[in-house]
Amino acid sequence: MRSKSATPASPPSSAAKPFPQQAQYRAQAPLDLVHGDLCGPVTPATPGGRRYFLLMVDDATRFMWAVLLPTKDAAADAVKQVKAEAEKETGRELKVLRTNNGGEFTVGELA
Repeated sequence: MRSKSATPASPPSSAAKPFPQQAQYRAQAPLDLVHGDLCGPVTPATPGGRRYFLLMVDDATRFMWAVLLPTKDAAADAVKQVKAEAEKETGRELKVLRTNNGGEFTVGELA
């Protein structure tokens, strides 16, 4: 049986581009842009039975709000609560809430 000599692999034709070192857009003031995501279900649940959490991050200050939730259905009310508290505390209005368009954020109450 004859063996063929191995040839070095050629580089891929389209190499992946690296992630940018810095974001192209960064909010300049608090509440100009807030990122939000609902995570869960988490196992095990908290002693209070909460299996989800809502995480919201202000783009300008990197301040974070985390709210424990019993179900996904509670996400819309939690977003409204965090929004009201943040606006009251900063004296500014939330301009943009950026999410992954998950169903919990596209309900009629928030859309």
